[in-house]
Amino acid sequence: AKPDDLVLTVGGANTKTVELIAGTGEHAAGLFVNYKSGLQDGGTHTAVIEASDSIVLDGTAAEVGGTGLRVQGQVKDKTTVTFDATDITIKGSEVGIVATGGARVSVDGSSAGVIEISAENGNAIAARGESVVDINTSGNKTVKINGDISFGKYYNTPVTDKVNGADADVNLNLTTSDSYLTGKIVVENADGVSDQNKEGIKDVDGMKLGLSNGATWNVTGDSFVNQLAAKDGNLVKAKGVENVTLTVTGDAAAAGTA
Repeated sequence: AKPDDLVLTVGGANTKTVELIAGTGEHAAGLFVNYKSGLQDGGTHTAVIEASDSIVLDGTAAEVGGTGLRVQGQVKDKTTVTFDATDITIKGSEVGIVATGGARVSVDGSSAGVIEISAENGNAIAARGESVVDINTSGNKTVKINGDISFGKYYNTPVTDKVNGADADVNLNLTTSDSYLTGKIVVENADGVSDQNKEGIKDVDGMKLGLSNGATWNVTGDSFVNQLAAKDGNLVKAKGVENVTLTVTGDAAAAGTA
């Protein structure tokens, strides 16, 4: 039988602006894409959000657990969400982007513009379970991220359960002098407690950060990256932070200031 391939398209090349605004309910999201269980083998979920000018996903009105984008997969690489616009804003009261269960998220665009991802009281990006989050792969855009990047397993998930484990890939590419990440990069357990200096950091191998052309990482606490490429980029200890430890577990190429 033919696999169940489901496609959601919001906007398009002739759409000027897309705005998806969440309500005030608990865990409300600007956009929630949830993989449908029971699909035939090979079935996929694909959501494409496109506009010529701007896309806004806003989950800040939610009283508890608001997210701009929540993508919940169940099978690796079967749930994909892509964005294409000049300016893209994704924000939540608790998390900007959540990607779990093997989901794939791409926030980019073919033209110059601005990507803003933020959370008022939590993580700008939260990923787990072999998910992949790509930000500004093309390098065309100014990127402004306010909030932490967090990898976290789902409660008492055993190490062998990859789809609910902490490991995921976040590829963040900061390529302009106005681009920045203000936050820390950590591994957390289900209660939000950092495991990054314990065993948890060993569970993640796909955190890649590029800093170039004067882009800045304002480090707000102990952090890790797996691959760091800093070419004329800046690592800056945020104001009010006394001592921070930055762990690079893989390749590091630096030509900038720290």
